[in-house]
Amino acid sequence: MREQRATQYRSVEHDPVESVSELGTVDTFVAGLLHSQLAERPIDECLAFGMAAALANRRSLGAGDFDKGDAVRLQKDVRVRALSPIESEVDVD
Repeated sequence: MREQRATQYRSVEHDPVESVSELGTVDTFVAGLLHSQLAERPIDECLAFGMAAALANRRSLGAGDFDKGDAVRLQKDVRVRALSPIESEVDVD
């Protein structure tokens, strides 16, 4: 995630869910993330809701079709953690 000039790295993890259809999963993730950002939620909450919406979408048949209550319940099981940036090591001879 990039906020102004600062770059932040995050990992978003979840427990497996029974998948009915993966159609629209990425679009639903982005929509959930943007929905939370427009509500001015903290970035970790935005990522968690985006993932929860995507997971709820996978549990339904159809792209972008999911139950918001299901997404809210799934959000509790989404784990977001900060990652350290990897510094590249370059050998200069």
